[in-house]
Amino acid sequence: MSEELNKTTNNNDEPLKNETNESKTNKKGDGKKHELFEKSEAEAAAVQEEIVLDETKLNAYLEGLKKEQNMPMAIVGGIIGALVSGGLWAAITVATETQFVFFSIVVGIIVGFIVRVLGKGMSIPFGIIGAIFSLLGCVLGNILAIVVIYSNEAGVNYGTVFQEMGMGGMIDLVISSADFMTLLMYGLAIFIGYSASSREITEEEIIANAAV
Repeated sequence: MSEELNKTTNNNDEPLKNETNESKTNKKGDGKKHELFEKSEAEAAAVQEEIVLDETKLNAYLEGLKKEQNMPMAIVGGIIGALVSGGLWAAITVATETQFVFFSIVVGIIVGFIVRVLGKGMSIPFGIIGAIFSLLGCVLGNILAIVVIYSNEAGVNYGTVFQEMGMGGMIDLVISSADFMTLLMYGLAIFIGYSASSREITEEEIIANAAV
């Protein structure tokens, strides 16, 4: 009888021992994770402390970027972007006989990208250039779409349409036919064109060019 009680007691003790061993293992694992976490934090802090910027280098780098700004090339980029995006707007409009909101987003991206690449501007005037030519790209796309549609319906060439309607007449038609959706599209193009036309300096660039 006593032997059976001892066996039972031993059997009951084994799970407790296993649980104790597992808890010790978990604690060791948690301790290692905590140590690794603290180590990674310490390493990150050390890296941040090591990054010291030279004010002279930083000012020289910023001055160099300012000298790279080119307003005439930004205007050229705006013209190119308006022509390309306007032609794309007209082509899609004629092909689908529909105007989608994403047209204006594409116009703003195209114009803003070209203005930023050619102009290398970092100030507000470059954003304004992008906004203006994004709007012009939308209007040009509508005008070209009107010319193509009217030419196909009337069976005349594009030159005849321009002569009959005139640029003023086509602009008046675009303005008179503008609805809320059209104005929304123009607004999106202006906003995106403005936002995408200015160059942004990243932290990585500053560290690469001004770190001690």
